[in-house]
Amino acid sequence: FAAADVALALRQRPARLLYRLTSDIDALDAVYLRLLTPALALLASAAATGLALGVFVSWHTGLLVTAIIVAGGLACVAWCMRRGFVTAIRRGVAGEQLRSRAIDAVAGQTELVMTGSLARQVQRVLAAERQQYQADMQQNRTEASVTIAIAMVGHLATATALLCGAWLAQQGQIGAPIVALGTLMLLAALEPLLNIRRGAIEA
Repeated sequence: FAAADVALALRQRPARLLYRLTSDIDALDAVYLRLLTPALALLASAAATGLALGVFVSWHTGLLVTAIIVAGGLACVAWCMRRGFVTAIRRGVAGEQLRSRAIDAVAGQTELVMTGSLARQVQRVLAAERQQYQADMQQNRTEASVTIAIAMVGHLATATALLCGAWLAQQGQIGAPIVALGTLMLLAALEPLLNIRRGAIEA
């Protein structure tokens, strides 16, 4: 909850209050739809894939692949949220300043022209726009880094499953169709990781 003086300041600036409300609603939407739901889907798909690999391939393979998916996915999400926290704050502040300064420039254009402050207000708007651009670029770099990390987790899990399946097939315990089926199920289990990425950044 906001303090009394902060709430009063927001009440005196309707544009800032509106932006704060919309930002909070978007953040809640990102947490529920883009973070919690894909995380639960990841846990469910990893458990189902581990169970299927345990039944059709071996329990060691199923447990190992499940551990890689869950541990790697949660580590990527935690790292993404840690890196994106400061960037999200800077992006929110820059967006709020950009919107409020642009509204002030448009609403008070006559007063700014009469006092000779229009050029200075335009420079303030441009400065806020540059801050917004820098925050967006930082967020894009964070998202690219997390995408690479998630891809590495997926490749590690896939390589582990293929190596274990190839070794068991060479020993004659399973056949090639079982190895192919396990690989396809593993690739399906990795899909929720990509959906978590954006939600972790915006949360």
